[in-house]
Amino acid sequence: MAAVDTIISDMALFHDNPCAVLETLPGWGSGASSPESVPAPATWTHCIPWTHIMREARGGYLQPQDVNRPWRLPIGGIGNTAGNTRVQQAHIQMWWLLVNGTWVLSSYNPKPGAVAYPYNWSEYEFIDAFQFWRDEAIGTSMADLGASNFDRLWHAFGSAVPIPANAIGCVTAYYARKIKDNDAGVDDRDDARILGGGAGDWYRSAATADGSDGAKIGGVNVSYMGFSRLKYITNDWQLFAWYTTNTLTQAQLRANPPPLVGLDLLSQTGGTDGPVEPGDPYQPPIVSPPLRTPLRATFMLKTTSGENTFGSMEAGTSNPGKPGRGRRPRILFY
Repeated sequence: MAAVDTIISDMALFHDNPCAVLETLPGWGSGASSPESVPAPATWTHCIPWTHIMREARGGYLQPQDVNRPWRLPIGGIGNTAGNTRVQQAHIQMWWLLVNGTWVLSSYNPKPGAVAYPYNWSEYEFIDAFQFWRDEAIGTSMADLGASNFDRLWHAFGSAVPIPANAIGCVTAYYARKIKDNDAGVDDRDDARILGGGAGDWYRSAATADGSDGAKIGGVNVSYMGFSRLKYITNDWQLFAWYTTNTLTQAQLRANPPPLVGLDLLSQTGGTDGPVEPGDPYQPPIVSPPLRTPLRATFMLKTTSGENTFGSMEAGTSNPGKPGRGRRPRILFY
């Protein structure tokens, strides 16, 4: 399957399985709703690509509304029990299609960093997990991701860049696979059930990008660009992609696909789409609008005293999933 098919299917198909975030934040939009693309707020000037990689949810930890979503695979419920498996990712990239038909690579990071977030997405609790992170010949990797001694998600970024004035659409992408931590050790990669997806954030200005206008706060100077589906990371390199479905059509992408960096990785294994799981034949991209389901989004807000408060809101079918759709739940609306 061509890489462009993966770009399209990553925004057309539903998630493979519930992710670990849903254990803490039931109804979390980026893991419980169909993939989407969100326009940039008016006058905002910058953006940044990101990835999020996390284990699947464990059995018995999900609310009924999340159990009953249209997952592509039967719910696994295992998480990560592997002791000799790492997740490797590489080539985080953001491409813009200009009005003249040219693709421009605006942001590129061949070596994803070590930032790891808790499943509640608290901005005050992320860490640089260098004790689990390792530089690789291609990209970087994390050990024990989602295991009991490192039960967090990997959140990597490209660099913040200006939005091209003459751009009509955007694609973000990266590659990931599972590898052995110790090549001489047991191969327990099947016991590490890890999901990956990606997209990007809109930044209000260059000052947001360099931090000179203060903390990055969702809905104030940061707004999410959307999210792709979460699909299983396998032993073979796979492409994970997102694009602006509100400005680019499938036909445009097929006629003029972006010249992604790193496509040679896929030719090593022949795989571009996931998951490669027993009994899971590839489902071709759908053309109809993605399924949207009502959800209950849990969110966290900071009070003036600095305390965390929690709440939830039901998203009605007339405006499906609007509350709590952002990745960072301490802000209710983007």
